[in-house]
Amino acid sequence: MDPIKFIILMVIVFGVYFVSGGWAENLGELYRNYKQSNLTFSQFWKSIIKKGKK
Repeated sequence: MDPIKFIILMVIVFGVYFVSGGWAENLGELYRNYKQSNLTFSQFWKSIIKKGKK
């Protein structure tokens, strides 16, 4: 795996954990939201980033 991709993945994983404090709950909710959104993976992450900046 490319080191930059690994670092980005780790930042996302730790960010999801620290947003509200639970690994399984946050990742499960994030996955459900992704599947229900019918967006591509990159579009989904861009929408999350935009919501976080508000």
